[in-house]
Amino acid sequence: MHARYEDISEGESKKLVVDALGEPLAKSDEFNLPQRHGFEHFFDAAKKSPAVEYYQWINGMNWYYCIGFDSAGRVVIKGEGHS
Repeated sequence: MHARYEDISEGESKKLVVDALGEPLAKSDEFNLPQRHGFEHFFDAAKKSPAVEYYQWINGMNWYYCIGFDSAGRVVIKGEGHS
């Protein structure tokens, strides 16, 4: 899963992302890694991005991926971290 996440680039479609990573664990209108401490740069970048929807996946027991999409359904930000 990590290699597939790493291959995702800004501008790719929501469909391509879901095809690569599977259905998300959660969908939200806010960037959503379970821990903020140590990953503040992702949260700050998300606030500045044009993302309107975020999808979250889990890899194993405690490694999470969050990808933000703009209103056209294109990747505009991504971040990863642990709980």
